[in-house]
Amino acid sequence: SAVDDNLPLRIIKTVIKDVYECEAILDQGAVMCIIREDVWERLGVSLSPDGAVTMETADSRKSSTLGVVKNIKFRVAGIELLLQVHVLRSAPFEALLGRPFFALTECITEDYLSGEQHLTLTDPSNRSRRCKIATGVRTVSRPPETGFTRSRI
Repeated sequence: SAVDDNLPLRIIKTVIKDVYECEAILDQGAVMCIIREDVWERLGVSLSPDGAVTMETADSRKSSTLGVVKNIKFRVAGIELLLQVHVLRSAPFEALLGRPFFALTECITEDYLSGEQHLTLTDPSNRSRRCKIATGVRTVSRPPETGFTRSRI
């Protein structure tokens, strides 16, 4: 059985800092975790501009992050994680979970011919606790919204 030569990006639902729910793109090829600037502004957390880095994309374009937010809480399937997250002025996503997320959760990824994907995550604060979740398909990129309103989860 053949697999499509073009499979959509996968996403998971996450809640950042207990106040903002969003879809996070999963990217095992990314060396960092990223949130878009408007998401950072909604969260009202401090940013360390000293942590800014220049990133190179797969097509060799370069852009700089605005800085890094240290130890911000993400909740995925009941597991709480403290991540170091870079802030990008504009991006075709609200959040991107890169290699640090996969390493911290000791993620086991199961991919299927159908394009489905399941993740088994280990809770970093209780290594004997694991959970398995199905990922979703990313269908539309969400542009930055205007008029910040916090959603309470």
